[in-house]
Amino acid sequence: MKELSKIMATALAICSFAAGGSAAESVKFEPQKTLVVYFSAGGNTARAANLIAQNLGAKIVELKPVQPYTNADLNYNNPKSRVSREHDDTSLRKVPLANAKIEGWESYEAVFVGYPIWWHDAAWPIDEFIKNNDFSGKKVIPFCTVFSSGLENSDKNLAKMAGSGEWLAGKSFGERPSEKEIKEWLAKF
Repeated sequence: MKELSKIMATALAICSFAAGGSAAESVKFEPQKTLVVYFSAGGNTARAANLIAQNLGAKIVELKPVQPYTNADLNYNNPKSRVSREHDDTSLRKVPLANAKIEGWESYEAVFVGYPIWWHDAAWPIDEFIKNNDFSGKKVIPFCTVFSSGLENSDKNLAKMAGSGEWLAGKSFGERPSEKEIKEWLAKF
């Protein structure tokens, strides 16, 4: 019976997520059990992550590639730039992180995962973090910053990659989210 209840709760969460809804209305974030993890290329995602962490009193962790991206690396208009080469050759997208495993990971119940959108998907440095952590028993709230597109399917793709956890519908912010915008979003929880 206990197993059936667990299966039904999981099915309900999946249906809610697939329908674009979220169980967020009942989420309460305890500061000591809430973590904001992010990768930022140009500072916009860092801004959003810091505003989320400040408003929730949560711990924040920036994911840092072993080989950091330079401004030249991020030049999407140059076909020889690092991100363009990684985009064109998926074998180059495995970006080792200096901190893919988070200290005290098991103590967090809610995890905000932030990233920029690159070519209509989550920037691939976030993948290493997703693949290296078990999201079982965690509510995961993806958020991204974008220049011209939207969230696309990045939140669903990350949830599929993780294979565990309760992934809520993600939120897309523009290039430079305001504190008001962040507060309004967090108030919906």
